[in-house]
Amino acid sequence: TRPGRYLIWDQPIDELEVTVTGNVAVPSINAPKVTIRSGANLVPLFGNDKSITLAVTGTLTVEAGATIDASGRGYAGGTSYPGATVSTERSAGSHIGRGGNEDLTATSGSTYGSIYRPQESGAGGSGPAEYSEAGGVVRIDAGTLVVDGSIRANGKPSSRSGAGGSVWLTTGKIVGAGTIEANGPSYHGSAGGGAIAIEYSDATSVLPAAVARTELSSSTTETGGAGSVYIKGPASTYGDVVFDNGGGLYQPTELPSLGKGKAVAGTADNILVTDRATPIPPYFAGHWVDIKGKGIWRIREIAADASTATLEPNGTETISLMAGDEWRGVYRFDSMKLRSARVVSLDRVDVTMQVDKDARSALLVNDGPPVFTPALLSQIVVTSGVAGDVISAPAGAVVDPDVPIRLTATNTRTRETFTADAAANGSFSIAITGLAGDTFTLVAKDSHVLSLASDPIVVGGQLGSANGVAGISIDPAAVTGGSTAAATVRLLGPVAGSAAVITLTSSDPAVIVPATVSVAVGSAAATFTVATTIPTAEVVATITASYGGSSQSATIRVLARAAALNADQSSEKRMRVEHSSRDARPGGPRHAAANLTYNLAPWRIRKKRSSSASPKSTASTTCSSSSSARSRRLLATANATSRAT
Repeated sequence: TRPGRYLIWDQPIDELEVTVTGNVAVPSINAPKVTIRSGANLVPLFGNDKSITLAVTGTLTVEAGATIDASGRGYAGGTSYPGATVSTERSAGSHIGRGGNEDLTATSGSTYGSIYRPQESGAGGSGPAEYSEAGGVVRIDAGTLVVDGSIRANGKPSSRSGAGGSVWLTTGKIVGAGTIEANGPSYHGSAGGGAIAIEYSDATSVLPAAVARTELSSSTTETGGAGSVYIKGPASTYGDVVFDNGGGLYQPTELPSLGKGKAVAGTADNILVTDRATPIPPYFAGHWVDIKGKGIWRIREIAADASTATLEPNGTETISLMAGDEWRGVYRFDSMKLRSARVVSLDRVDVTMQVDKDARSALLVNDGPPVFTPALLSQIVVTSGVAGDVISAPAGAVVDPDVPIRLTATNTRTRETFTADAAANGSFSIAITGLAGDTFTLVAKDSHVLSLASDPIVVGGQLGSANGVAGISIDPAAVTGGSTAAATVRLLGPVAGSAAVITLTSSDPAVIVPATVSVAVGSAAATFTVATTIPTAEVVATITASYGGSSQSATIRVLARAAALNADQSSEKRMRVEHSSRDARPGGPRHAAANLTYNLAPWRIRKKRSSSASPKSTASTTCSSSSSARSRRLLATANATSRAT
């Protein structure tokens, strides 16, 4: 074929021997022997998210100057792996490494894919679809693999480039002086590196150079994160992994996370039914899972329901899983090498040897969520007091190396949450509110950059009411029917958390009180109005205030209308009698002059001495009232008394 022109064969090639010259696009080749001649370029079919697969039972040779190239055959600009987030405006594509951002307002897409068995295309950048294409997929399974040329799955250089793709090689023996690449290119923000995995079984193999990095950019934000190169030889247990970004400043390499949880119904033997909120991506086949207290096994396959994984025994052991088993994703390697790479993982990372990293590199892994100490669970309890209600725990109740540990308590009735940080010694006290009888659950979350939270525990005890009613007073204590009185209820101490609702009752329907009265936070008393009706006879009613299991009472006397009238008259009656005697004639006895005043509400009777000098006194009487029989009797009595004087 002429330069730039391709022979396109859109069907799989299945022959005894295949030799490739020129430019050829094909989906797959299955043959005992395949040779890619110098100058030849074997590629996937044109389009996005494309792959090329070579299954060679004998020898696959890539001569010097020849290429197997899936560069630019990955996801188009603005697209990514299903379920992964895409890069926003002015950011490059992601795969294993995150894409670079042209400025601080841009955000690259999420990472995804397999470290052990990579078969995913890289994600496109945020630029136009035709200019931000990522690397596609190369999959080779050969008896012997000779690589003197190049095997590539690079992103396509453009404004906001696409990320590196995937190269997965399995072979008995691999040799050659060529290169294997899954790089993220740079142009206004370099894209994240892809994934390369090489598995071989012949100890005499000499591996070609393999790189999965991002090209350098002008700033930290613009440079993407390193991709991964995983190599597993005959002496390996779990394999070795390298994250090398070529010395540049970098975005993080975020290892895709299977997560953690508890097995649910349907789990049995080696079948794990997870409680993941989202489907398990297919690329987690080959990932490791730790079943707490039972063992660590590899995922053989993921069921079509995308929530169930079949685990593969490590040897002849029997896997016995059950619902309720705690599980967590794990990365396992014999060794890890970091060069200008910042690797973070929510899944646990187990490395047999000490991690080999330069000064610019970091491995950020959260080994697990905070742990509530089992022996102290009974001492994590709800405590109620006059000053308020708390969940308290002793030293050592919760532990985690990433402090401070944030505790979140949830009221199971209202779903209201309350938070506090544990002390350095693992003790804590969380102020809570609610009603008597409320119960709580508790979760602990660490302060790791990839924070993890514990499963919720049930807190011992329930809300009580250490605060109670101290007393109740009513003013006035006796009222005329139809009038009101003011009442005050007092608590043992100030209210904490939320307002205290006091229940009120009256023992008699003639005395009316509200059903409840609220005491505000910080206060210890509240007032309310007592209303009355007009009873037919005097009533003594008991008013009771109840809160937190305690009650106090006070009484009020309500007078009937007639009794109220008599009581008013009796209280207002006042009698003043003044006597003075003098002789009316010279030397003779003088008739007494009497000035008698009766204040008999509502009748007023006043008797005055006459101005004449008669030896017998005369009475002048003034009455202000109705001329009732009662007033006449009072007047007669007053005159009789005057005459007696």
